[in-house]
Amino acid sequence: MSKFADTARMKEFASPLPQEDYVRRLIIADEKLVADATQARDLAGEAYDPESQDLMIERITLHQKTIWMLKSFLRS
Repeated sequence: MSKFADTARMKEFASPLPQEDYVRRLIIADEKLVADATQARDLAGEAYDPESQDLMIERITLHQKTIWMLKSFLRS
């Protein structure tokens, strides 16, 4: 896991944590995914690659929904 965390330029999750802390860290990870996918979508657009652009739009949408659901969990 530390290799994946290093590659993503993120801190590895430490265990054990309270569940709210795990959720907060998942939000941070999903926000990074949205930012990376947005950059990839823009690059695909510049390269006139609509298939890759569409794939990134799907990923962005999925992770934005996930962020919303995780934040909703923290509010309850």
